[in-house]
Amino acid sequence: MNRKKSCVSKIIAELICSTNWSNRKIGAMSGCSNRTVGLYRKIITDKKYSWSYLKSMSRNEIQALFSKRRAKSIFKRLPNFEQIKEDLKNSNTSLRRLWETYHDKYPKTAISFSHFVSEYQRELKNGSE
Repeated sequence: MNRKKSCVSKIIAELICSTNWSNRKIGAMSGCSNRTVGLYRKIITDKKYSWSYLKSMSRNEIQALFSKRRAKSIFKRLPNFEQIKEDLKNSNTSLRRLWETYHDKYPKTAISFSHFVSEYQRELKNGSE
């Protein structure tokens, strides 16, 4: 994470919570746009965060509160490629069908088909070395 951005996020959070300055003024002081400050203010207000709560957090934790990416952070479950290899050898099936079976079993944490294929190819390459 960008150290400067996380430091600025903590400064913006402090100014929002401890002053009655406008978004424009906080933006000018922090080097961010007033829209960014407005988004931070909305999150702080909606979640009812206080400065005493926020100041106990690290810069990275505060940045994570304002990051849109945090919702996408999810563990992806890789399939058992040794089993996939065996299934392909012993039956009349395709990689697509094996991926569909895997995906149906773990729909929320399954990797995409293209990722599945690239990981399978990497596994084949590493297994042959």
